[in-house]
Amino acid sequence: MGFNQAINYNRNIADARSADLDIAEKLANYCKRNETKLIFLSSSAVYPPSTIPAREDGTIGPVTPYGNAKYYIEQLFADVSG
Repeated sequence: MGFNQAINYNRNIADARSADLDIAEKLANYCKRNETKLIFLSSSAVYPPSTIPAREDGTIGPVTPYGNAKYYIEQLFADVSG
């Protein structure tokens, strides 16, 4: 799947999550295998809704499938790099 073929989370949650996780696992394995660094930009969707800005060290609490996928990917990359 190319960048121009992104799957909309609101229309097809299962396919979008599967695509995100598949790509993340491939990236993690590539970086580990090649001892390469990766900068991953996640999403504020990993934090619960709030009226104040989220802090990076704030409570994690995704409430959407997109936020859950991003949180899982953060954990995947942390496990591979640790």
